[in-house]
Amino acid sequence: MHRLGQVNILGRRIKRKTFYGLVVPAVALLIGIIVSLVPFSQTASKRQMEKLQQEQAKSRAELAGVRTELGRTMEYLDGLPKAKPAVRKPFEKGYAAMRGHRWDEAIGYFVQAMRKASGTQLVALFNLMGLCHYTPGRLKQALETYEWSARIARRLNDKEGKAAALGNIALIYRAKGELDKALDYAKEGLRIQREIGDRRNEVQRLMAIGLLLADSGKLDEAQESYDKALTIHRAIDLRKDEATALGNIALIYRAKGELDKAFSYQQDALKIDREIGNKQGEASDLGNIGLIYRDRGELDKALGCLLQVYAIFSDIGARPEVARTLRNLAKLHKQMGHERFLAGCVKSGMSREEAEEIAKAMEKSKGK
Repeated sequence: MHRLGQVNILGRRIKRKTFYGLVVPAVALLIGIIVSLVPFSQTASKRQMEKLQQEQAKSRAELAGVRTELGRTMEYLDGLPKAKPAVRKPFEKGYAAMRGHRWDEAIGYFVQAMRKASGTQLVALFNLMGLCHYTPGRLKQALETYEWSARIARRLNDKEGKAAALGNIALIYRAKGELDKALDYAKEGLRIQREIGDRRNEVQRLMAIGLLLADSGKLDEAQESYDKALTIHRAIDLRKDEATALGNIALIYRAKGELDKAFSYQQDALKIDREIGNKQGEASDLGNIGLIYRDRGELDKALGCLLQVYAIFSDIGARPEVARTLRNLAKLHKQMGHERFLAGCVKSGMSREEAEEIAKAMEKSKGK
């Protein structure tokens, strides 16, 4: 069933397999890992479903976390940019495809790089492939590849690679509604980042923990985590991450009902994201501003923002965020009424036909 070949780990050539279309080195032959990739159950437990329903019932969950999920997914490159040509060239092509949101094309190049990769380069390649599955919403494949990254990193004592994998696994469990498990992974990742003195990725973990605490309703603790992250972002001049922290603090204020503070922080985030050309962050900022407008009863302004969000997320192929935005538009449509909604779409620059297409897409999204 599996095609066998050779791959380098720690300078030794050993067997590799392809599994679910991914190149998986048979590291069990070298380091004693027993491979167990069990498909996810398609039915959540009653407790998980209750958590999800509670989360969905809260207004802050409508778009909260979108910019964080996109912005804080940890890329770990190890030595790939300086690797030998047989590894570096397909990696560079894959990385360019990933930056262009061509996820499957990127995975193909990373698989090609794996054929000649060795040691911790494999940790990095699995991590990148996980990101390419995670962003378009393929959570099962993302978890499988992140877990491989973590296993290999653990056996090679690659602390930086392990921390990146653990943080990204936390994202998957959050998406599944398993917040306690997600928080455990995120805290372990933070512990490792602090141990190795990696401040840049320490703040990523602080952001992750803040998001998980917010999901759990612990808003003051979440804001404390975000504030710590914001201080570090500004100290080491990470503008994209500074915008992420500002946006997440805005979400906390919105959840508390402090809309003026929420609006101010979100505008600051939007300003930075536009200055640095971060389209994903811009979309999330606009979406959260739109929800603040909706909370204020300024429905036409809310519609204008959410239509921009829909366009950006559609362009970059972020399907889970497109679906989430359609759900928010559907709620706005219900509040505004059909004709006012269509008129608002036209006022935003759409044709009547395009506005009707949006309305049809919203109907389709209701069952998803």
